[in-house]
Amino acid sequence: DRVSISLLDRSHLGEIETVSIVANWDRDPDRSLPVVGTKFSAHDFALVKTFATPPLHPLISHDLHTPEGQDERLDEAFRQYVSSTLDAVTMFSVPMFLGAEYKGVLSIYTRQPHTYTEQESRVYQTLADQAIIAIENYRLLEATRRERDRASLLYDLGQKLSHTTTVEQVQNTVIGFFQQVGATDGEIYITDGGDFVSRASTIAQRQNLPLTRLSELAFTEGLEAQALTQQESIIQLQSDTPE
Repeated sequence: DRVSISLLDRSHLGEIETVSIVANWDRDPDRSLPVVGTKFSAHDFALVKTFATPPLHPLISHDLHTPEGQDERLDEAFRQYVSSTLDAVTMFSVPMFLGAEYKGVLSIYTRQPHTYTEQESRVYQTLADQAIIAIENYRLLEATRRERDRASLLYDLGQKLSHTTTVEQVQNTVIGFFQQVGATDGEIYITDGGDFVSRASTIAQRQNLPLTRLSELAFTEGLEAQALTQQESIIQLQSDTPE
């Protein structure tokens, strides 16, 4: 009655942190489903860590309504969640591996009693194997497309900058580039090695700042100062910004 595919999100150390819903389907179109792209903490959905270590065979529950007789890998909190929230009676979950790398989970639920046969188990495992290959191929194609688009944008920027003759033209060209790549805001500071020669910003709060204050921001405070000091790119997500 319901099928979902979840992929793992790992930290830079390789630890499972969250799980992302990449596909879901329900036989009943009126039932609500998590939005594709929704992330859940691996701590809240212990099932995702179930297949991180052996045994790796499918996790099957023929009756989610009772805690008795369950596979020991099925934690009680998750059993209650799928039973009450998803209204599931049975569950079949199988790991998705790409080579030796654990990538995600394919889960199948029914709202009526059902006994999974050995043939069904083989079919669902094959489905999981084929699905992860298709998903990874799509990701590779998307990554290639993004890299191609990025290269095209950079080439276009280079061509436009090569035809500029004034500092103002350089600023306008770079600001326009920010908009092309989908940035919410952007800034460019041009200096002679010490003082500002010119500046341009789409951030309203900074557009009318005195040059002395702008100099403090760019060279002694914030991300600009870090980038200049460390001589490398600094990335900060909106959620990392202090309140």
